[in-house]
Amino acid sequence: MRNPSLPAAGLSQSKGRAQHPGLWGALDYRCFPSAFINFIQFFHMATFSLRLGPVWREPAYARRSPDGVLLRKEKLIVFKKLLAAVGVGGAMVDTVLDNPSLRPGDTLTGKVLIKGGGVPQSIEYVDLVLMTEVEKKINGEEYRASHALQRYRVSGAIQLSAGQDMILPFALGLPLETPVNNAQALASPGFQAYLPRVRAAVWIHTDLAIASARDAEDRDFLDIHPLPQMLQLISAMAQLGYAHVSSDVEAGAARFNNIQSSLGCYQEFEFKPTRNNFGNSFGGGFGGSSVKEVEITCIPRTEGVHVLLEVDRRYRGDSYRSLRMGSDWQHVNWQEQLQRVLA
Repeated sequence: MRNPSLPAAGLSQSKGRAQHPGLWGALDYRCFPSAFINFIQFFHMATFSLRLGPVWREPAYARRSPDGVLLRKEKLIVFKKLLAAVGVGGAMVDTVLDNPSLRPGDTLTGKVLIKGGGVPQSIEYVDLVLMTEVEKKINGEEYRASHALQRYRVSGAIQLSAGQDMILPFALGLPLETPVNNAQALASPGFQAYLPRVRAAVWIHTDLAIASARDAEDRDFLDIHPLPQMLQLISAMAQLGYAHVSSDVEAGAARFNNIQSSLGCYQEFEFKPTRNNFGNSFGGGFGGSSVKEVEITCIPRTEGVHVLLEVDRRYRGDSYRSLRMGSDWQHVNWQEQLQRVLA
């Protein structure tokens, strides 16, 4: 039997006159399942929230339906969850570093600040990833790409309430092979005109993995200073008339003397002869020497720094030499050692 409180299908009453009710009024909502009515109500709320204007007015029959139509508050929660799933109004993350300027092997400390969004969310894990940018060569073409050096787990699963603030402190050790990128520290002494071009960005990528939603992330760059052994090599090369002109991080591994880099990349320091030693018996390529370029790769280990030198000579091509800077490296004349290798 038709509900006597409802107008007949296709008609609406206003001041005793029969008027055409429009498309929605012409439908009998009892013929639709409650799930369809819920969908229409949700679509109406979503478009209204996006300021597109209401596209459908909820009928009186649907509001009085005992079939479990969503309340407006419940619909709002569903809508917020939908937005959080695509990164709008979800949890936010910010990593604060205590000491962003450090050396390979040092301990980086700080805290991860998490701010809950408009709805509760399940955090699967919080990771910090040490990143750099490497140079790759494919089919003779070079391009640069991000490369993960090491991943650190800060926290496991977390249940984050709406609007909840959370602080996660951390302390992580940088690998000894972390690329160095402070150009001022890498400059050759006495050759201010040869400030090296350093392409070795290093940063901390914060990965906040959120279940069934877009992950939150953050990026904080690090200022990595060279190890004392590296500074000693740069100074010795400068005394021999070679200026440090550039530094890149290459994808792959450097291998020599049963030593191999371990981070999937290695850093090269490029040195070129200068005119200051023109005519010197051990010269800069302009006079007494055939050396065009020297590339140095350092692989630090706990027992010392292993050094690979790639020497490019005119008419003779490349040759490779190696050195080891042990625990007594401060008592060694590295200018003589390098001169013997490069002669």
